[in-house]
Amino acid sequence: MKSLRLFALVASLVVGGAATPLAAEPPVAESGWAGVLLIPWGSGGDMLARVDGNESNPEGPMSFVPLPDGSVWVLDQLSERVVRFAPDGTVAQSVPVEGTAWQDLDVLGERVYLLDRLVRRVVKVVDLRTGASREEGIEGPGIAEGGGVTAMFARPDGVWLEYAHGNLVRVVGADGGPGDRAVSPGRPVSRAGTSGGAELVRARLDRPSHGAVLELVDGAGSVLRSRTVPLGAGLHRIAWVEGDGLGGLVAAFHVSRFSPDGRTLESEHVEGIRLGGNGEIAATFSSPFCIRATEQFRELKLASDGSLWQMAFADDGVVFVQWRKP
Repeated sequence: MKSLRLFALVASLVVGGAATPLAAEPPVAESGWAGVLLIPWGSGGDMLARVDGNESNPEGPMSFVPLPDGSVWVLDQLSERVVRFAPDGTVAQSVPVEGTAWQDLDVLGERVYLLDRLVRRVVKVVDLRTGASREEGIEGPGIAEGGGVTAMFARPDGVWLEYAHGNLVRVVGADGGPGDRAVSPGRPVSRAGTSGGAELVRARLDRPSHGAVLELVDGAGSVLRSRTVPLGAGLHRIAWVEGDGLGGLVAAFHVSRFSPDGRTLESEHVEGIRLGGNGEIAATFSSPFCIRATEQFRELKLASDGSLWQMAFADDGVVFVQWRKP
């Protein structure tokens, strides 16, 4: 099986790799690798497409959505489709989509949402039951230009687009129709969405302390509580921040560490932290996989059961790794 063949590779990377989890006070239950899947490179069928960059930027599948049953939706935009792979790597469902400029994907209930930031500058809504679809323009109040959109969240109260790592704007309503362009000052912590006084999360790097600041805020943007996460020396990028739907949240960071003279890259990996509902550290995790030359828009995502997934690119194909909530 594809999952078993790759598991030995990933286990060796985790055990023998140089990645160091975030420093954290005890007790910390480290999230283990609960499942691994490899989908080979190719065109259509049970493969995923890529371009190698000879005539354009290297590009693979741009985004994905994991499901609690171990299956995963993948935006295979170069094959003009959205495809759901079963846990054994076989195709369970495939939805054709026109065009190759789609960059983000979310799935909620019987609807698939696709984001094109740069060409058509729309969110496409696809009904999985009927195949019917419609598009909603994204530029307008709160979003000056489509290229500034940094994330998409489909929640029961609508589809929200994050602009420039800041506010979120509701561009699609709960019924799949036009949104009211309401603004939220952070990402949703609850799976219910950003409405009704729900807590929101914001994140920013604090370079002087070599760390990141996570803030829980209310609907007005007032900080309810915050926590600084130490990352150590090096260059950092916030890879993903999201509420786990269970009262806590997960934050992951791309960490690059260099030699003392700053000239040689010594290690590069993803490391992260899971906070419980009271702000306590529930787990830390690390991964040797991270975005490098081949472009992708979304590399980490939480399933609705709170488990964290990563989509990464290897020589053999696309790797999907899962950490279960401890």
